[in-house]
Amino acid sequence: MWYALQCEKGWEESCLQICKNQIDPTVLQDAFLLTYEKMRRYEGRWHMETENLFPECIILDSQDESALTKEIEKLPIKKKLLRMFSQEEQNFMQELYGRSKHLPMSKGIIHGGVTKVTEGPLIGRESLFCKIDRHKRLVFLVNPDQAFGKNVKAGLEIVEKM
Repeated sequence: MWYALQCEKGWEESCLQICKNQIDPTVLQDAFLLTYEKMRRYEGRWHMETENLFPECIILDSQDESALTKEIEKLPIKKKLLRMFSQEEQNFMQELYGRSKHLPMSKGIIHGGVTKVTEGPLIGRESLFCKIDRHKRLVFLVNPDQAFGKNVKAGLEIVEKM
């Protein structure tokens, strides 16, 4: 099962390494960040950036919640175990993010008011879109259980509108 561990802003990578190095490997199967690519405009042009899906959080994969909690208490960092992901939510994230735990930017078109993804991992997932922010080049996907009260963000550049 996946658990979200809150850590201080800007310390996600450090917290991730501490967890990987100091939590007993028989308790912790994996520790990672879920990231996605997005575009941001500055200096007069668009730049590709990578952003954490859940800022100030890392994801811990463990089958034993009580042992994980004991291990987390020993860590020399400011932290808080937030919540466990539901199995449905974990399956959704695994399917969307894959083994890399990273969601690359997608591209698409709008034809007759209908969005069609033409390139990237969001191909065929248009039915999951609940909001598209063309200005920020983001799409919000309907998410089971609404992780942290939010829909999942992903990068989507609309390259043509007909």
